[in-house]
Amino acid sequence: MKRPSKLNILKWAARISSILLFLIWSGFFMEHLSWFRNPGDLPPATVFFGMFAHMSFLLGLLIAFRHEITGSILIIAGAIILFSRVGSPVAFLVMTGTALIPAALYIFHWWHTDREGSIFYRLISGKGDPVDQRLVFITAARWLLRLTAAFVAVLAVARYFGGESFLVWFDGSSWSMKMSEGFPRPLSMGLRELAAFVLAGLAVISAATAWIRECCGGTALCIFSGLYVIVSTGSAYPLVPSGVIAGALILLLGLYEHRINTAASAMTENAL
Repeated sequence: MKRPSKLNILKWAARISSILLFLIWSGFFMEHLSWFRNPGDLPPATVFFGMFAHMSFLLGLLIAFRHEITGSILIIAGAIILFSRVGSPVAFLVMTGTALIPAALYIFHWWHTDREGSIFYRLISGKGDPVDQRLVFITAARWLLRLTAAFVAVLAVARYFGGESFLVWFDGSSWSMKMSEGFPRPLSMGLRELAAFVLAGLAVISAATAWIRECCGGTALCIFSGLYVIVSTGSAYPLVPSGVIAGALILLLGLYEHRINTAASAMTENAL
């Protein structure tokens, strides 16, 4: 039987550590969603920024499974910003150092396997051209807008579900699950409140779609977020103005990339 290579072992060590860290820190993330449930009592802007960093860190742990360098950048940036809020320098170093273990493993694996074909590597090594620079800009803008769309979805979910809607516990002999009283009940909502709830859900779906189909998802996110703003009564904060702006920018980015690809194809055909 063929023995796994050292690099393959390294990759799976990075993935296993990513899963463990995700399971640990996603629990804290879900708990902290309760801060955003009441539109009349929102936390300061620094908490929004910290939650965005926390979300970026968690998504980086998952994205690195498919895109090692992109996921590692998100892990590093998210972890440093998130744990910089810890008061003790020792705690910051310990927590950040632990969180960066998978990123270090992913980068080491990427450097020894895929770096030659990476646009990012060509740029940092001085081998890139203007086309590479444009592609890096598009890629960076895409990931930033994807994260923004994801955060819009997180805030929309937090508005209705908070961090206390599901309670799961073990009483020594069996597992139990309870739905808290704060869980939304669409059948008991008024027409306008129900419409806002449905539109918020459609905005969440649109934000997820934008990760795959930029033009379609961006257009839908812009439309549903805008309608949510119109229909909602004093609880539209998750989607004002971030949802509309993010949707419009995602749509424009998709159209811009389509234009670049069309021009490149035309130049190739003319050259032939």
